Amino acid sequence: METNFLKNRTFLFILLQSVILFAGCSKKDLPAPVNGNPVFKFNGTIGGESVDLQAGINGVYMYTDYYRDNQSLYSLKGTFAKDTCVTCEPYLSFEFKDAEASINSSLSSGIQTFFRDSIFNSYSLDSVQIANTIESFQFTPIVNQQGAVYNWSFGDGSFSQQFNPLHLYSTQGIQSVKLKSTYNGVSDSLSIPVDVTMLSTCRSQFIFTVDTFLNKVYVQADNVSFANYSWDFGNGTIGQGIYDTATYALPGIYTIKLTSTIGGCTSTFFQKVNLTNNPSAVLSNFRYSSELNSYTSFIQRINRGACVITYHKNGKVYKSYKNDSQQDQSGKEIFRVISVNPYDYNYKNQATVSMKGEVNTTLYNVTNSADSISIKSNSIQVAIAYPN
Repeated sequence: METNFLKNRTFLFILLQSVILFAGCSKKDLPAPVNGNPVFKFNGTIGGESVDLQAGINGVYMYTDYYRDNQSLYSLKGTFAKDTCVTCEPYLSFEFKDAEASINSSLSSGIQTFFRDSIFNSYSLDSVQIANTIESFQFTPIVNQQGAVYNWSFGDGSFSQQFNPLHLYSTQGIQSVKLKSTYNGVSDSLSIPVDVTMLSTCRSQFIFTVDTFLNKVYVQADNVSFANYSWDFGNGTIGQGIYDTATYALPGIYTIKLTSTIGGCTSTFFQKVNLTNNPSAVLSNFRYSSELNSYTSFIQRINRGACVITYHKNGKVYKSYKNDSQQDQSGKEIFRVISVNPYDYNYKNQATVSMKGEVNTTLYNVTNSADSISIKSNSIQVAIAYPN
């Protein structure tokens, strides 16, 4: 009898507002509380075999509960299982998912609106597909000195000690990228502002060559789409144009600065040139490149009125949806509601309802969707708990 598995305590179930129209469907009013003990049962076929489960008979128990899933959706659950083990066979559960995440401790629209439709459809893994494009940046020192240590700071609070790290930015705008190179106890640092805005064209770099006999440096801007190019050669001389040259009277290490402008865009790039008698002096010059990477992410989401049926048989687990994120399953009918009545509180002191319904659908092995079984019944009465 039902007194063996749900507390036999009459309670006052407060009815919510009466009929409203929603998308052409009438909202269901819950009837007055039921007197007596309804029989919770499943009588039908699963996989072509007759299945007769009744709470209180042959060690079967009607467990009720609710929880938030990984999308913060409330799942209201009723399970036929052994009275000594909630996860043991026989196991047959009916799980009804709220359509919207709730920010409080109750259903997003209340229990009455939750049952406004008589049909609950399948849970779909691919209801939301998001195509993402992200730009990755590769940073590379110009000189690879064997045994040198490279310390990168990407300007967004992240760091790397790789030789040529790949970095993804979660923010937009200008980031100051710094490389500190250390070799034989000698260190050098260089910071370069990089516009990491997605697909930005406001980026200009340059290359240079050195004529050590004449102490002359030749520079060339990479990006020729800017309107103006201004050079500061670090020795008091300046220049203009995509190409330029400078002669140095004194030995030393000089920092060359290129400022490229067009419209409201200003891009700055630095490189150091070694004009000393030490050709192996440590310099932290580096360049960067970028490329677009595309990927698709799937967010598990349900359509309004979704139901998940789970069945355990011979150690296998079957569900009413395929474990396939490439397939939209949201339009598949799973459970048809015949009636809903308020019922007693369960052993966790959670409010419950007693629901009659019918099913005629397919269950799929969670590890092999090619393994499927049918489930049919027009004689189901299940209890589910809900937050109130």
